[in-house]
Amino acid sequence: MTHPRAADPGVYSFLGPVGRLYLMGSAADLALSAKELKSELIGARFNATEVLAATAKVERDGDGEDAIFILIVLSDPAGDTWPNDDILDLRRAVIRMAIERELEVPIYVTLSPHSDQPQEDDELTAEVPTLF
Repeated sequence: MTHPRAADPGVYSFLGPVGRLYLMGSAADLALSAKELKSELIGARFNATEVLAATAKVERDGDGEDAIFILIVLSDPAGDTWPNDDILDLRRAVIRMAIERELEVPIYVTLSPHSDQPQEDDELTAEVPTLF
């Protein structure tokens, strides 16, 4: 039995090790999905937190597999950080968008406040993305 999207010349399907059907698209399909995720996120509001800007790119992760890396610039938090409920809602939205697009790749998300400007006395720290 063939999956309906398998007729699309840019998509093919195969059974994974546990019998799940995976849809694998071309690199262009994955790049388009990353661009759609970015576009859908910009302007989204999660209670008191708004997505002001976003970038998304497809690169290899530490395991050498394709992954989508998203940098999200959020409105400045009222306190030291954003409310947990807002970030949970954002996380759920990214997961929902990935499911709707049938993405089977890891999505790494880095959050940054709008006014996050490095200061001369800031310690040099490595940026570690959050895997959703």
